[in-house]
Amino acid sequence: MRADVYGLVLGTLIPLMPVVACSGDSAGSLNGPSPPQGPEACVPLTFLGSLSDSHSVAWAINESGWIAGYSSLPDTGPRATVWANGVLIDLGTLGGPESQATDVNGAGEVVGRSETSDGRTHAFRWRDGVMSDLGNLGGGFSSAYGINDAGQIVGVSTTTSGRSRAFLWQNGVMTDLGTLGGSSSEARAINERGQIVGTSDLPGDSLVHGFLWQNGAMTDLGTLFPNGQYESRAFGINEAGQVVGRSQHPGTEERAFLWENGIMRSLFPVPEVAWSSASAINDAGDIVGFVTDLSSRAFLWSNGALSDLGRFPAVRTIGSLAYDINSAGLAVGFSNHDAAGGLAQAVMWDTRCRSNGDG
Repeated sequence: MRADVYGLVLGTLIPLMPVVACSGDSAGSLNGPSPPQGPEACVPLTFLGSLSDSHSVAWAINESGWIAGYSSLPDTGPRATVWANGVLIDLGTLGGPESQATDVNGAGEVVGRSETSDGRTHAFRWRDGVMSDLGNLGGGFSSAYGINDAGQIVGVSTTTSGRSRAFLWQNGVMTDLGTLGGSSSEARAINERGQIVGTSDLPGDSLVHGFLWQNGAMTDLGTLFPNGQYESRAFGINEAGQVVGRSQHPGTEERAFLWENGIMRSLFPVPEVAWSSASAINDAGDIVGFVTDLSSRAFLWSNGALSDLGRFPAVRTIGSLAYDINSAGLAVGFSNHDAAGGLAQAVMWDTRCRSNGDG
């Protein structure tokens, strides 16, 4: 983690107020005392704060605990945000009013998308306080979703034909990764080996499947039930090449999956959960995502066991969603909070609390 970044930040820096967090569905005050200190202390759920009294979402966390996401401003909308070393940083924009940060690597480089001064949306890389436009594949839109420690960036861009295509950006060059035979694709994550996952149209453009791209070739991950007309979408990959996402399941909507060694399996027994999606997997094989029944609930899947990550009490029914988890077991996403008028608020879960008996 680089401490010198703060002297170079051009946006707003706001100290974070520590919050006593909750386990399960009980929570401390939004303006409560600092969390307890010491090796025995464990705070299962922490409210990360926001740039204003509006909503915020945490999309990604790196191995040093830097968190990337967005926080809304009342007059302009969402702004790309990083939570780092107890400070909330507004990353600014590419000239337009809105931006979102979607990933951060070990060097503190942040990627996402931003409106430009001419009203377009372009992928960006933020490094040492400077936001740079990554361009596009010839169309007017691009968005970056993932970056590894080598600085390779993946995302989606429109082409001159108006189609959306998965891209790999490295050394200043954006490359179209192709498709599984259909018209469009998007890349969502990349690991340190340069393996990329995402989603692509199949021939005919009537179905989409998750893909794994490596060594210049895109492989179809299939679906949970490959003999039917079902879909899948891939969202995360770890260093072992394990992939997570969601796939359609007969008689239900969609179901979270783990793909490894050519085999896709559901994380949830049928028909226990109606709808689920896996967002990310760390190098220990821990998976986070969310399930939906009467409300959405963030989950942790670890060693075959499923846990509800918990949420703040909410006046709305959305609940909580988890989007990323690092190797230390820190997960991020959002939870609706009654003290914030029911708005989505960026949060961090410490899944290690569960192994200590606190979750």
